[in-house]
This record gives sequence, C-alpha cells and structure tokens, in this order.
Amino acid sequence: MTTSRREGTIELANRDSTGVLEICPACGQSGVCLYRVRTTGEQFWLCEECDAAWRPGTDRSVLDITLSGFLPAEPNPWKAIERADGPRRPQTLQALVDLVSKGELSGLALGMHRTDALTVVDVPHAPASSSVVTAGDVSLTFEADTLVGIAVRLPPTGVRWPGLMSLATSSRLASAPRPEALEALRDAGFEPLPGASPDDDAVEFQAVGRRMSLEFDQGLLSAVAVSDTGN
Repeated sequence: MTTSRREGTIELANRDSTGVLEICPACGQSGVCLYRVRTTGEQFWLCEECDAAWRPGTDRSVLDITLSGFLPAEPNPWKAIERADGPRRPQTLQALVDLVSKGELSGLALGMHRTDALTVVDVPHAPASSSVVTAGDVSLTFEADTLVGIAVRLPPTGVRWPGLMSLATSSRLASAPRPEALEALRDAGFEPLPGASPDDDAVEFQAVGRRMSLEFDQGLLSAVAVSDTGN
C-alpha cells in the first residue's frame, strides 16, 4: 500500500481493489471505506471501527469529525449511508426515495410557488380556485400558492409525464415490485406506520413534516403520494 502526498494533504488513493483503506489514521485499525449519503449521493470516507469521517482530499492529520458530526441532522446516521463501492439503486427506486425523502420529482419540489409548479406541468392557466390540479398521471395539491402535495399514478404501461417533466433527465419514477419499493424506503430510513399488513394494497409512512402513501396493484407499485403536513 502506498500513500501519496499533494501540497501537504494526504491523497486518499491508498486503497485496495475493494475500495478499503487498510489503516485508519485516527484509531489505527483497518476498515476505512468509501461511503455515500443515500439521499444526496455525497461521498466521504468512514472508519467502520471508530466512526471517524472526512471528505476525500481533506487533510487527515486533523481528525475532528465523526459520522454524527458529518450528518448532524440524522438521528441514526448509519441508516442514511451506504457503501459507495456497493451496487446503486435502480433509477426507478432512487426516484422513489428522492420523492419521499426530499419531496422532489422531475423538476417539481414541495414548497414551490404555484406558478412555477404549474409551468413545470404545462398547465399555466389552471383556475386559481383549484386546490388540486391534474396533468397526465401527475396530481398537484396546493395550499394558497404553495405546492404541498405530489401524487403520481404508475400504470404498467408507463407514466404520462406532463410538460417539462417529460424532458427531465433525472431518475424516472416507475412501477416496481412491492418488496423492492418497501426495501428501498427502509434502507433510506423510513418505516411503515404501525399496523401495516404485508398484504395491504396501501402502505403509509410518516416523517417529521411529511406524510407518504404507496399503493400496490397485484404486487406492483401503482401510485405514490407525498404531502407536507407542516409539523
């Protein structure tokens, strides 16, 4: 194993073919691996023995951050990360996680102004009195002039994306098998509300300030709805 130095900074290139650094500069143990944050894709290095963490390229001679310090808003940061050298989620499941965790989908985002959201779905002249606007397989819910809910139907034949959403290059939401959809959300740190049965056609999740509902038809994800609850 070799260590290269660049302008006084240890370059984190001294790893084997698995992406594992053999020695942690904080605790002296082996098991420093490249990780990524599930919701953002941001990569960083982490010692699985002592939780020391740092971004690639930073000076490791000053180790004053831990995993909890790197992700201070996460009550259980280990649930928010994954090995970067492991397999990535399929795009459809990543889009589901992004919608549930960040409230974002193909140019839409919860909290957007009504005018901007309606421009994305190409319904600029929807009546101002309409609290729910549907375009293609996408429905938007507004409170006053703020987007507070996004719902998408996921027919097996494919989603009819309206307006600018049809041109988006981000991960595409689509139908997926029930076990894979639920596993992706659990991996991202979400758990179904108590009382959900494995055979239920609808499963609800709730996080701080947000409520999510997944519907299934014959074992396939058929609809997703996410809304801000304000608390």
